[in-house]
Amino acid sequence: MNVNEKFPELSPGEKLKMDNDILKAKLSAEFGMSKTESALDDEIENQWLNYIYNFETMSKDAGSISVYEFINKPEFKTIDKLNKEEISSELDRLFKIMDENGIVLDTLCDYEDEVIYKFITEELFREETNNIRIEGMRHCFIYEEFHPNHEFDLKSSVDDFIHALFEKRWDKEFSKFILHEKITFRNNVYERDTFADNIINFQDAYVDAEIISKEILNTEFDTEKGEAEVKGFISDNSEMKNLASSSEVS
Repeated sequence: MNVNEKFPELSPGEKLKMDNDILKAKLSAEFGMSKTESALDDEIENQWLNYIYNFETMSKDAGSISVYEFINKPEFKTIDKLNKEEISSELDRLFKIMDENGIVLDTLCDYEDEVIYKFITEELFREETNNIRIEGMRHCFIYEEFHPNHEFDLKSSVDDFIHALFEKRWDKEFSKFILHEKITFRNNVYERDTFADNIINFQDAYVDAEIISKEILNTEFDTEKGEAEVKGFISDNSEMKNLASSSEVS
């Protein structure tokens, strides 16, 4: 419905609000979307709602397509046909082609060009994506979702834990996602909820804790057993007795 033609007596602001309400109703009726409220101003919300509606409309009948087909099947050489310098040059070319076609590959860590070129040509090109092209839309992939970097994940988890502890950002509800059901600390075994309560009490008891330095010395993991160990040191500027000024973390 054209709001401008149907309700010419409305102000531009009123027309925009009505248009947003109509879009929300259409999203609910056609795609079952019930949560479309936002804190955006009316103009930005209108752009957002139109983007979602166009995406859902195209998705309904678009189907899927391989990444290689989506970027129009560019010619490329297998990695065994290229030397090191050629790989880097060809990788840049493929990234440019992908970018021009709305395909993005991100990595959380640094890898040799050979690793990424091999991944793109042997794995990513075979991946399926929605056959949708909307201006500004990007089809995003992350290398580590295909090849997890356990060392990076462990270090990141420990880093998040340490900063949540010292900066008083600990969320007890999040404990079940990052803590085991049983936690061993200084030869004592704690239930997860009890350990989370101890963390909160620890934070309430000490103030002005600031990390001076921290270093992870070693990470070990066994993917078959689902076990990992991280060792390192933390130094801080507080009078905390629960953690010594130089503490080993396992």
